[in-house]
This record gives sequence, C-alpha cells and structure tokens, in this order.
Amino acid sequence: MRESPHVRGISRPPAPRTGAPEGAEPARSTDRASRAVHSPERLAPLTEDLGSAPPERPGAGRLLAAAASGLLVIALLVWGLPWATGASWGEIVASLAAAPWWSVPAMLVLGAGALRCWRR
Repeated sequence: MRESPHVRGISRPPAPRTGAPEGAEPARSTDRASRAVHSPERLAPLTEDLGSAPPERPGAGRLLAAAASGLLVIALLVWGLPWATGASWGEIVASLAAAPWWSVPAMLVLGAGALRCWRR
C-alpha cells in the first residue's frame, strides 16, 4: 500500500521566489490590448437597454387591489389585535404611549422595509 507524501512528511520543493506571493495574479498591463476588453463597443450591448424605457405605471386594477388589501389589513388589525392580545384598545394605546418616543416610528419603518424587501 502506497502512503501519501503528506503522511510521511515529504512535501514539495519550495517554489522560487519572484517577489510576488504564491498564487498572486500578475500585474495588469496598461497597453491597448488590455483596455480593448472594456471598450465602449464591447460594453454597448450591456448598457443599451438601461434607461431606454420609463418604468411601467400600475393600472387601475392594481391600485384598487392595493387599496382593498390595505383596508383588509386595517380591518383585521382593528378586530384581531385586541382579540389576539386579550387587551382593549385603550390598553393597547396606553402601552404604545408608554414606549420610548422612537420605538413606534422605528417599528413602522422596519416593517415597511421588510415588506419592501419581501416583495422583490
């Protein structure tokens, strides 16, 4: 059975030192050939459609669905929040009033950001 050279303690001979660390990429040249890779002619197909058409506006049906969805969320909160917490709206408002001034706006911003990220 043949052993691995690492098991027996045998390693490769050291590579000659060239000034650059082993595995480092060679320095990039600044001649015309290397700049041709990033020429405008080669990049044109990648950038021709950027900004060519304005974003599509949502239609009336989509706006109506968004409004209905918002109303449904508000209705569920009005009914569901007191039911889920076992507290009245007076107690909920009192606990929100006792929170630090920045906590409610921070939660609204974080919630809107989470919805925005989830939608992508």
